[in-house]
Amino acid sequence: MANKFGLGSLPLESKNPMSSTAFINKAKPFFVDQIGDTLQGDIDMNNFKITNLKFPGNDNDAVNKKYLLDQINAIQIDKDHVENRINDVKRYLRRNIKNLVDEPKLQQELTSLKRLIQVVAKFNI
Repeated sequence: MANKFGLGSLPLESKNPMSSTAFINKAKPFFVDQIGDTLQGDIDMNNFKITNLKFPGNDNDAVNKKYLLDQINAIQIDKDHVENRINDVKRYLRRNIKNLVDEPKLQQELTSLKRLIQVVAKFNI
């Protein structure tokens, strides 16, 4: 049976808060201590909310909706920033491509490459 908050799962005779130790012993499996308790099963929130979660410090910590949405928005902003920088580089290259290529040097390299290919083909290397 799942751990639950409250006494809904206890037999009716255990719901009398005046029956001291017997009540505490029967109720203990159905309650969670406020500090440092570990559950031994699921929690059925019965459509109630979990509120006031602290900032997640560890990988397995729960997060609230605002924190999650802030993280998603930060990723989207970074993605937009990167796309804008890529577009800036593309514009720069389109404007300056002729200045980036030294045609005589490029022709010289192509001629050298053609000669090398002819030598390789001649000797079947």
